Amino acid sequence: MISRRLLRILAVKALYQYEIDGDTPAAAQRTLTFSINKSYELYLQMLQLFVDVADEVKVILNQRKNKLKPSPADLNPSMRVPENRVAAQLKASETFANLKEKNAISWSDHSEVIRKMALTLLETDYYAKYIESEDNYENDKNFVIEFYSNAIEDFAMIHEALEEMSPYWSDTVEYFTSFTIKTIRGFKESMCSQGGQDLPIMPPVKDKSDSEFVKKLLEAALKNKERYMGYVEEVTQNWDPQRIALMDKVIIMLGIAEMETFDSIPVKVTLDEYIEIAKYYSTKSSNTYVNGMLDKIASMLRRENVISKE
Repeated sequence: MISRRLLRILAVKALYQYEIDGDTPAAAQRTLTFSINKSYELYLQMLQLFVDVADEVKVILNQRKNKLKPSPADLNPSMRVPENRVAAQLKASETFANLKEKNAISWSDHSEVIRKMALTLLETDYYAKYIESEDNYENDKNFVIEFYSNAIEDFAMIHEALEEMSPYWSDTVEYFTSFTIKTIRGFKESMCSQGGQDLPIMPPVKDKSDSEFVKKLLEAALKNKERYMGYVEEVTQNWDPQRIALMDKVIIMLGIAEMETFDSIPVKVTLDEYIEIAKYYSTKSSNTYVNGMLDKIASMLRRENVISKE
């Protein structure tokens, strides 16, 4: 579920932390494993979000019935959101329940965020259209997808709450929102019914090869960092290691590690991946610098028969 691009980013962060802390390679690997686990928790937290918002909508609608002068709409509210079939499936799923328990997934410490999101939801145009639409599973599912497509992007409080829950989540909320939507698109009405299959909740990584990929990637960078920086010195005029930003060094080391360690990954793929990471995580000119360094080093490694791939 966690893509190789994100695994590369997590490796960059782990190696950067290692360089800052001066810790052991084993500690860097533990940091990487921890960050992968925390990333998966964000995915589960996002899946739980609509369930809690739907429950809070029910509370609000029942409270409105007890207003001093309730309107006809207050007295006879639509219960489409509290009774949403997708929310009911998430509540009924044994797989999701076990994962929530194992990873301590909860919004209970941020009830004010859930309350505000529920109140905001009740004022949206897509909510108004939903309660007027035909009462069926597909409309329920489409409404949940629309909730995630709109509410997360527009609601600053959700980002603040998630950052408070974990600093590991600050720059990946949109990424895991997209995976939440992808997961819900895969739901079917028959799931979690009597005799039906459970929900297809994604695992932390697609398969064992991805776990091995990121572990070997970080391991190679940790083991060969001096040699890799020697490559940078060889292809750089007026070499001054102090002038290279630490994040650029980290990105370059992992790019070299990937080129040397994984024969099946084309050099162009490696360069493209680390250039994109440099754009987001380092300085304004870092992507150009990283591109130039890795391209020169790739050419040198081919000449010296260290790598043979294109």
